[in-house]
Amino acid sequence: MKSLAVATSALILLAGLGACSSGDSDGASPPANDQTSPEVDLPTGDGSMPETPLPPDATATIAGWDITVVSVNRDATEEVLAASPKNTPPDDFERYVLAEIQATSTDPNGPPLNSGFGLVEVSVMDTDRKEYRGMSGKCGILADDIYSHKDVDSGDTVSGQICVKVDAKKLDGAVWVFNKLPAKEDPLFLLIA
Repeated sequence: MKSLAVATSALILLAGLGACSSGDSDGASPPANDQTSPEVDLPTGDGSMPETPLPPDATATIAGWDITVVSVNRDATEEVLAASPKNTPPDDFERYVLAEIQATSTDPNGPPLNSGFGLVEVSVMDTDRKEYRGMSGKCGILADDIYSHKDVDSGDTVSGQICVKVDAKKLDGAVWVFNKLPAKEDPLFLLIA
């Protein structure tokens, strides 16, 4: 009887230890509010479809612009809030994705007067093909909004920021979408680094 009690106690102790272990080598459990999704390994390609986006370091050519995403901050809440007291934080399940963009005008005539980069709409499409754009996808006032550059000639290069509010769980595997306004060209897709 005594050996049965010792065996039962040992099993309970082992079960308790197993329940306390997180499985991580450092013993730390993941944060309760971790809202990122697992890495998605998307193939890259010619950028003509979301399933075959250009690689993150590629140059996208659309609407008379050569566009390069120089850097990406996948959780730019602090930076966006610091840019203006009018900016508000995203909802708990969302992230501000901020990119530094460099764009060179390739149109021999330059962009139409005072339009600058404004003829290119930049949005984000997640792996469920939901596109984040327009007023609901904007982050607020940016420190160096790429759309603020209006006086641009052919060959000029402008740099600045774009920001899109995205569902944090859908960010891995998401792509940038570059559209010409009005839509006269097919959009280009570029994988978010």
